[in-house]
Amino acid sequence: MNNAPPNRVLFDNILENGIKLGLLLALLFWGAHILAPFLSLLTWAGIIAIALYPVHAKFTTLLGGRNTTAATLMGLLTTALILVPMGLLVSQSMEAVGELRGQWAQGALPIPAPTEKVKDWPVIGERVYAAWHEAATDLSLFVEHFKPQIQEFGRFMVGTVASAGSSALFFTASFAVAAVFMATARAQSAFFDRLERRITGTDNTPYLDMTVATVRSVAQGIIGIAVVQALLAGAGMLVMDVPLSALWTFVVMVACIVQVPSLLVLGPIAAWGFSAYDTTPASLFAIWCVLVALSDNVLKPLLLGRGLDIPMLVILLGAIGGMLSMGVVGLFIGSVVLAIVYRLFMTWMEHHAPAPSAGGD
Repeated sequence: MNNAPPNRVLFDNILENGIKLGLLLALLFWGAHILAPFLSLLTWAGIIAIALYPVHAKFTTLLGGRNTTAATLMGLLTTALILVPMGLLVSQSMEAVGELRGQWAQGALPIPAPTEKVKDWPVIGERVYAAWHEAATDLSLFVEHFKPQIQEFGRFMVGTVASAGSSALFFTASFAVAAVFMATARAQSAFFDRLERRITGTDNTPYLDMTVATVRSVAQGIIGIAVVQALLAGAGMLVMDVPLSALWTFVVMVACIVQVPSLLVLGPIAAWGFSAYDTTPASLFAIWCVLVALSDNVLKPLLLGRGLDIPMLVILLGAIGGMLSMGVVGLFIGSVVLAIVYRLFMTWMEHHAPAPSAGGD
């Protein structure tokens, strides 16, 4: 029989439970610290796996139920779709930088003189005209005047090229991990189903299904549309041999994700076509750019209508906030994660809101 005073027993229980809780928190913190460098990779891989799993299921059926083979093929195909544009972006950027350096060393860097219309630009017209005219007439003097800004721009371009290269490696790794997730989808689904029941304490909560539906909705309806429009725009620019076409393709994709009309990017490029080519090919290219910009009116009912309605402000804030915090990769992850948070919060509000009273005062 334990004859210890009640206060002593209470103290011992509190101390023992506190030590257990402290050890558990320490282990969780240690595990989170170890996994922190891989959090973005695992998150993006999970998003890819959830979004592409219906396609993977069809691949598995076509291959006679060979789940691992289907996942491997999906990983290879999606990696190729990412690496080819990324490779073009890096190679074209490096080629353009090398060409500019060569022309600069030979003193043959061509800079056309500005027209008088530049002066009519609002607010900045006079300054842009003066700087442009100086660069066209005496490039060395222009460089001397704007040396800090040119150096900063050069560092920005080098950082952009390096970021594109690291992003290509990141996407390659994420698609490889996504292939593993798709190959083990049943085990993953069972684990998260048990986790959901453990957290909520009931089998009737819709949070897991809501998360999956939201990921597919945003991935197909927002990111999917942006990728399709960017590929269409990039194909037209490659045919027309637009300088740095891979870079402009990426800019079109970013604009589509953050819900900025792609015509703001494609319009000036189409206008450039009239100064570089004859009227007929330039007109065809301009029509193509307009069709690409308007294609979201056709793609949105096909793709966005399959999932849940997410306010565009949520997608915009998620994409911009993710890009600011995680770089290029955050552009994709941020929009999906914030959409999930929004949908889970709204679902929680609907399921836990108090029922309206039968009578009113």
